[in-house]
Amino acid sequence: MESKPTLLSVFLSMLLVLPVTPAILPCQQSFDVVVMIDGSDSINADDFLLFKNALENLVGQLEIGVDKTRMGLVLYSATVTKSIDFSGNSFLLRQEIRSLVQPRDGTMTHLALDDAYNMVLRATSRQGVPKIGLVITDGISKFPSLTAASAAKLKNLGVNVYAIGVTNNVNAKELVDIASSPSQVKYSSTFSDLTTTLKELLPEICPATTTPTPTTPTPRTTRITPPGPGGRVDTTPNPINGSLCDGCKEDNGIGFLPHPTDCHRFIQCIFDKDGSAEGMIKNCGMGLFWDQDDFTCKYPSQVTCVNDKCNNPGTTHFKSIHNCRQYYSCDDRFGAALCCPQGTSYSDTSRQCVSDNTCNDLCGTSSNPAPTAQAQCNKEAVPGLPGYYMEDVPGFGKIQRPCAVGTTFSPTKCDCSTFYDSNPAAPTRFPPVNNEFLNCDWVTTCSPTARQRSVDSVTVHCKPILDLQFENDARDTSGNNNWVQNVGVSFQNGWAYFNGDAILRVPRFSNFGLGSTFMVKMKYRAEAPIQQQQALFTNRDCGKPGSVAILLNRGTDTFLMRNEASELKTVDVNVQDQTQWREVIYRVDNGLLKGTVDGVSQQIQIVGDIRKSECALQIGHGNTYENFVGYIDYVQVSMC
Repeated sequence: MESKPTLLSVFLSMLLVLPVTPAILPCQQSFDVVVMIDGSDSINADDFLLFKNALENLVGQLEIGVDKTRMGLVLYSATVTKSIDFSGNSFLLRQEIRSLVQPRDGTMTHLALDDAYNMVLRATSRQGVPKIGLVITDGISKFPSLTAASAAKLKNLGVNVYAIGVTNNVNAKELVDIASSPSQVKYSSTFSDLTTTLKELLPEICPATTTPTPTTPTPRTTRITPPGPGGRVDTTPNPINGSLCDGCKEDNGIGFLPHPTDCHRFIQCIFDKDGSAEGMIKNCGMGLFWDQDDFTCKYPSQVTCVNDKCNNPGTTHFKSIHNCRQYYSCDDRFGAALCCPQGTSYSDTSRQCVSDNTCNDLCGTSSNPAPTAQAQCNKEAVPGLPGYYMEDVPGFGKIQRPCAVGTTFSPTKCDCSTFYDSNPAAPTRFPPVNNEFLNCDWVTTCSPTARQRSVDSVTVHCKPILDLQFENDARDTSGNNNWVQNVGVSFQNGWAYFNGDAILRVPRFSNFGLGSTFMVKMKYRAEAPIQQQQALFTNRDCGKPGSVAILLNRGTDTFLMRNEASELKTVDVNVQDQTQWREVIYRVDNGLLKGTVDGVSQQIQIVGDIRKSECALQIGHGNTYENFVGYIDYVQVSMC
């Protein structure tokens, strides 16, 4: 009797005639891709979360690895608020994407393109590997011509650039200017569709590898470690190359190390669940050194760095390797960061700024006078103070500096010397107490208890850590060489004019503890009567609430302080006419928040230190407030 076909045999016979469906594998080509992320205020919080989810999905679709695909990230708004160098660690990249904080400010796309340009230049270890740039934006840049120029510079470096416009608010012409070709401009109607748009773009960036299903699993490389006390052998997957992080101590999944050759850089180590680590090289702000003891960037005079080039005999100036216009002056025995004028670059050979039309790097707030090749003394004696000298610092003017204890200034040697003349010895200068920025000039011998205004009948003059006098520019005249970023502020008659879109930022004070003694003194004049609350001075620009603010309301000036426990305190001082010049003083000291306008003060008791903010100091701006419109005569910030 003929047997009937079983259900199993029918199913197996169908398998023999069905076509084999190829399986799409992640992109397996080796290339570096840098994604430039628009974080402007036209993107709401929900859409920015969708934005980050789309980027996380993109990481999953790429074959991320040290010797495979690497990804870099640039988050930008009015400034570049986060820059992550190329990484082959998918765990780290996802962690960085999740931690992105939307800056919610303007759209300076050219700054992101410039940062990507520098990132590609630094990626020397992957020469020959294709480089891809991906700009994702929902709007129009503030300066389209600068955006086009920066995109051209990036493309001339050999980077294949794609541009994705999200929503209908984008400018098609600008996207074409950004991309390497019109066909590399893509559109996504909403942020909800961005994941799909990126997925559809992936085959253009990297044609996927296909193979019939089923596939043979690829053997996994394992790391063999000696058996532990229980005889167990670890066979976890081969970790990301962590040679940069050798000797780094983990603390909550993260650690830091100094850069082996560059004082201005440091290594951030991110530890994976299996204990492997990926090292990411990051830069300090302009003119700052990494301090391994405090895990932060500080002024060179406060850090001992064995790689400081100013330690080399005969070195007076040297070129920055990160910026063609930037150079360092060793006249004060520490590297002070300075800038060549636009259209020039610094030459180590001639030790001068030389004409260079290819040098377009942003550097500082204004041009500094170029150094000369001739050896001239730029210091002079201070009458009556033999332990001090006046130094003419390029770009900053004459600054009074102290000699080392036990020395006096010698005009013949153009330096401090142990030779003594008949003048009285220089005043002793004690180190600051409990505060790295407590800089005090003493009239007579100093007492170590320097926090008081008057100690043992000694007069103390509090020296600003930031001093902006606005004599034709926004450079800091405190002697600390703080870089001040100028976004649209103009200068006239010794005043700074803010038109409602203009901002001054001081990135040095990002993620910096302001402590329990802090003062801001400034003079302003509003252009018109205040209708809506305007920000005069804040540290609120990166999606965080901020901890310090001077705000202008209709008929009052408000002084705000937030402590480490996030407790908010404010005081208001009545002001009849804010279109007249008004001097304001913001002061936190001795457990009090005190606001003063033209000598009239109000105060309130506070508890604890000012909360550390991740944001830069802002003049004329603060997220959620209107920008200031009017004039500012000066700004001084002190911590004593």
